[in-house]
Amino acid sequence: EDSARKVRIKIIGIGGGGGNIVSELSKKLKDFSSAKVDFVAANTDIQALEALNKKVKKFSFGQKLTSGLGTGRDVAIGEKAAKDDLERIKSLFTDNKDLYIIVSSLGGGTGTGASPVFAKIASQMNLMTLGIFTLPFSFEGKKKAEVARNALEEMKSYLNAYMVIPNEKIF
Repeated sequence: EDSARKVRIKIIGIGGGGGNIVSELSKKLKDFSSAKVDFVAANTDIQALEALNKKVKKFSFGQKLTSGLGTGRDVAIGEKAAKDDLERIKSLFTDNKDLYIIVSSLGGGTGTGASPVFAKIASQMNLMTLGIFTLPFSFEGKKKAEVARNALEEMKSYLNAYMVIPNEKIF
């Protein structure tokens, strides 16, 4: 056991929902005897980042486009915000971790638009990735569910594995 190297993991929550999930995980997952875990929240909304707990590294992107605000549930703005900061986003993946976990709540703007960009960058860098995504509540409507499924379909080919959790089952 002493000769085994600790697994190095980075969990990146994208958008408001992803950031909140990672913030909660960082509070609950305190002791990793076999892993070294870094927690990052990536968002266009600076105020939402500031509200997260201190164990989470905050990463803002798309500031020229959003002026530090959210995307107003606009998937195209979330995607463009990420594409505008490709080089900065790449820097999140240059620390030689064994596994990168991308977490996002799909159906809104930043997470839904930016997560495929993050996943594609990791894939192009030949990194081991796991995606964990939530889908909208059924009462949020078919359009929001369709937007979430489209983003998931786009990301599948970029990830080594993925999990989908309906919001109804999150608690």
